[in-house]
Order: sequence, then structure tokens, then C-alpha cells
Amino acid sequence: MNLQLRIENLSKIYKNGVRALDNVSLTIPCGMYGLLGPNGAGKSTLMRTLATLQEPDAGSATRGTERLKERPLLTVEANQGYVHYRKGSVVLYYLREMIGENAVNRALRKIVQQYAYAKPPYPTSYALVDALREQTPPDLQYLIKDLFEDITLFSNRTIEATAQKRPDGKYDVTINVEARKFKADDKGNETEVPVNDWIDIGAFAKPAKGKKYGATLYRERVHITQRNSTFTFTTDSLPEKAGIDPFALLIDRIPDDNMKSVTLSTQKEPASQRKVKARTLKAASSPRPSTS
Repeated sequence: MNLQLRIENLSKIYKNGVRALDNVSLTIPCGMYGLLGPNGAGKSTLMRTLATLQEPDAGSATRGTERLKERPLLTVEANQGYVHYRKGSVVLYYLREMIGENAVNRALRKIVQQYAYAKPPYPTSYALVDALREQTPPDLQYLIKDLFEDITLFSNRTIEATAQKRPDGKYDVTINVEARKFKADDKGNETEVPVNDWIDIGAFAKPAKGKKYGATLYRERVHITQRNSTFTFTTDSLPEKAGIDPFALLIDRIPDDNMKSVTLSTQKEPASQRKVKARTLKAASSPRPSTS
């Protein structure tokens, strides 16, 4: 079987103007290979494109006689193992965060108990998705459709992140964020759909020396139903970065713009105004914990 990977004129330019892939063409024979290059060379973009986690602006990729077109995870081709492992792992990790590890384990346990050592017919992806659907709360059922039945993409970003020091030494952090949601077909045509999702917001401290990430100073799951939103929350110390989907749980076009460096404001804000902001956040976001 001819399983060589053929990449032809693959290009990708992000909306911030960064050209991650520029007319890339190469043929990779069957085997195991490593992808080496400096930061910003386009390695992650190439791998995400090959795994169908994002669409290129131009060009194509062929694996043997198969055309690398994305299908919903529920109906992905049996020989597209690179999609099963790459996208499948991201989806199950996100679902675990949303409905709880115990709920996911109950679904998996049901499949094992029902089909272990059984004669045909053998289980398919439909059996797994049905089991996960049973364990998903009513207000989160949209996740099953988004993650398994459709090709769903997000374009979330933080427009501005500011902080103001309070008299008690803590910080009021305000973020302005944009949340956009898209459905795509197997040809990469995207249609924007309304956002009606539970998405995390948060803030990180400055990383310690030798560390890549700082401590989590704040994390809250908020219900977002519009493109642009503003949230204010309080942290014990000054965060370095704050924004939307801080742990990159969603399949995002450009996850690198989810977080933004926090700018310290010197303008004093009346206590009455802080109270109004706090009441607005509480009414609009009401954190929803994971369900076990």
C-alpha cells in the first residue's frame, strides 16, 4: 500500500499577518520522521494542517490515494488514525473538563462491559458517542454535536487586558474579549454561527525563572452568548497575562491570541464603579463547575 505523504503548495497566513506556511511542497515516504526547525518556522501550523485541525489558505496534502479532507470525528475514515489520535485526544480532554472525569469513565466503562469479548456486531464510534451523550448534562448537550457530529472551530481572542491595584493590595482585572464560532464542511468552507457556549476566562502570574507558565491566579467558566464581552475579576497579585480560554481547550484558529499581557492602570476607580462591575460579572457569568 502506498502511504507516502505528498504536500503540494501548502500556504497559511494568519489574520495577524504572520505567514506560517509559504508554498510548502514535499513528499515524505512511509516511515517515522521528525520535524525540526526554529521557533516560528511553521512546524505546529504544518502539523495542525495535516491533522485537519485547521484549514490551509492554499495547497493540498495527499496520503497515498486518500485526499486529506476533514470529516466530523464521528464519521472520520478508519485509516485516518492521525485524526483519531490528534483531534480525538483534544476532544476527549475538553469533554472531560466540561462534564467531569467520572462521567467520561462511566461512558467508557459501559462500552467495555457491553462489548468486551462479545461476538459481532462490534462497537463503532456511534456507540461511544451515544454513551457519552447519556453522561452529558442537558445544558451541555451542544458539546456532543460540536465535538463529534460537526466540524467546529473557534476564533477567540483577547483585545485588551488591564489591572488596577486596590487599597487592600489586590488587583481588579478587566478583559475585553472576542468570541466567534464557525462550522466547516469537508472542503474547508466555514459558516459563522452564534456563540452560546461555556468558555473559561482566567489569568496567569509571571512564570518563575526557568518555567514556561506561571501560576493560575484566576479561572472561571462563563456563559458567552455574544461576540464581544467584558469581564472584571479580582486577583491576589498582579497577573502577567489574562484572557479567554487560557488553557486552550477549544479548537481555535489562532490559540496564541487567547491571552494578552496585562497593562497596569494608574487611574483610580471609584469603589461604587467596582461594585457595579462585580454585580454585572456575577449576573452574566455565574461560574459553572464540572459535573461528575
